[in-house]
Amino acid sequence: MEKQAEKKPERSSRKIKKILHSAIRLFKEDGYYNVSIEDIVIATNSSTGSFYNYFGSKDELVISYRHELLGHCRNFYSRLQSDAAYADKNALDKLQALTVHVLKLLAAVGEEFGRVFTVHRLKETNAVPEDKPYFPLIMELIEAGQGDKSIRDDYSVREIADIVDFFITGCHIDWQIKRGTYIITDKNAAAINMLFNNISSAAKRKPRQMCFDEIWADAMSRTAQDFRSDIKRLEDQWLERLYGNKPY
Repeated sequence: MEKQAEKKPERSSRKIKKILHSAIRLFKEDGYYNVSIEDIVIATNSSTGSFYNYFGSKDELVISYRHELLGHCRNFYSRLQSDAAYADKNALDKLQALTVHVLKLLAAVGEEFGRVFTVHRLKETNAVPEDKPYFPLIMELIEAGQGDKSIRDDYSVREIADIVDFFITGCHIDWQIKRGTYIITDKNAAAINMLFNNISSAAKRKPRQMCFDEIWADAMSRTAQDFRSDIKRLEDQWLERLYGNKPY
């Protein structure tokens, strides 16, 4: 009886992963709004009752994906600590590798589901950066980098983590606005190098100041110009939350 009790959660976990992975594949191929629960059920060779046993609605797949993303980030973080390929890398190098990996994960699900994921995040009234699957891992690497002297220490761990988070979010939003028409890590390769050159301890000796707040403000002002370009229902809810009944 005890073995059977242990196997049941394992089967449930496999079923959830199967539904989630099939749904994300369909979202990427056909678009989030064009995929129904029935389509997901058919793709997983299951039943509608089985779907609702694990998910209350299609939107709940977004929440499940956040947990999936957390697992991927933790797995990669473990590789950074134990894989021989990273043995000679300092914490700054590992932080850059993690940032690139997170951008790839965010792009892997397709731009439309990515926009739904972003809007779902914006609808959360109590959201904090620590809720993001990668944020605590970034904090750990920055703390380690200030310890091994690879990352500058004239900014706090939290300040540098916020800068990296701003960068990831900005890259992802721009990629969504451009409808995923470019490879997110290739297009931003120069920006990634600039970011980490400024985060490095070597940059501390240079007279120039970090200016990522200004970069982010400029990115958001350009984003605002594109608010009405084919944005669907969830984006409209986002705008209503931001501006109320004001014209935008």
